[in-house]
Amino acid sequence: MTLRPAHILPAAIALALVATLGACGGPWPQAGTGGLAERSALANESYEKAAETLDRLTVEGADRYAAADMVEARLLLTRARREQAGGLVEAATMDLGRFNATVDRIELRLGARRGPTPLQAPASQSQAHQSQAHQN
Repeated sequence: MTLRPAHILPAAIALALVATLGACGGPWPQAGTGGLAERSALANESYEKAAETLDRLTVEGADRYAAADMVEARLLLTRARREQAGGLVEAATMDLGRFNATVDRIELRLGARRGPTPLQAPASQSQAHQSQAHQN
């Protein structure tokens, strides 16, 4: 059997596909878990701190008491990471700023749920305590 010119092109295409797709033999991430930008190490440690903040807020119950804001914060962090990986530094900085504003909103909501801490007595209590101390 000899190769005719009509058989050479399909054989070359098949060989090129096998050669190029052979590098894709690594494990594929699960659907919806992100791409290379979420998995690669970025030079900016702001993203690491932001991820730690989200973890802390999750432990504190933010997914329950500020669910929509937590979803928005996760999306903003993912977007900022992708923009940074794609070289869109200004856009990443803007989205990181929006992420920080969203985190501030979440922390306010969690703080209102918790009430004042022992070190942060409400103003009326602290004023009453101070007036009692002056009377004694």
